[in-house]
Amino acid sequence: MISSFNIQFNMENIDLQKINGFYFPANAYIKMSDNWNLEPSKILNHVEEKNICIQAGGNVGYITSVYADVFETVYTFEPIYENFFCLTKNLHQENVIKLQACLGNENKLVDLALPKQKNIERPNFGTFCVTGAGLIPTLTIDQFNLPDCNLIHLDIEGYEYYAILGAINTIKKFSPVVVLEINRSLKNFNLTKNDIFTLMENINYQDVDKINENTVFKKIR
Repeated sequence: MISSFNIQFNMENIDLQKINGFYFPANAYIKMSDNWNLEPSKILNHVEEKNICIQAGGNVGYITSVYADVFETVYTFEPIYENFFCLTKNLHQENVIKLQACLGNENKLVDLALPKQKNIERPNFGTFCVTGAGLIPTLTIDQFNLPDCNLIHLDIEGYEYYAILGAINTIKKFSPVVVLEINRSLKNFNLTKNDIFTLMENINYQDVDKINENTVFKKIR
């Protein structure tokens, strides 16, 4: 089991801005409401035991911080070094394992890029997506050989499908609540909403709630 380590690279001091108590890259476009913590709070209503949580992408850690307050251990993944720099600055809880990496269905090195955006000077750093081979490590949830798993929350710009494929054994073993962002980012990988729902149905999961762009799935009893 991988129990306590951080993967870090490309770390350097960057200019920061602070919003709602969290550091963000100064050159990033930020859309953060005052009710930013409502989404994870609603998700937590579906989770009974709170031992281990997997959360990606970590962004700068504001969603992670909510989970860190209630789970014994939180694994968070954020590949973009500007975001990861802020995440490590924002999160001081000892129960958070921070990894500068992607989640997928196999170990490989990938590249990430921003989609075309209207605001080029202040891009949304939460929208980087996998584009092909590169230098950023991709890990699978299954390779962590976790002793438990109660929540998997993925917001990784269309790559959720592959991260679930890399978590099949963990999901079958522990039946965690699974939360997936489902939006137009799926098109980047020639995937559709139906592909996600079919994948979840094949492992005996059904959708039970929709919170903004996040769909909550639970094991069919």
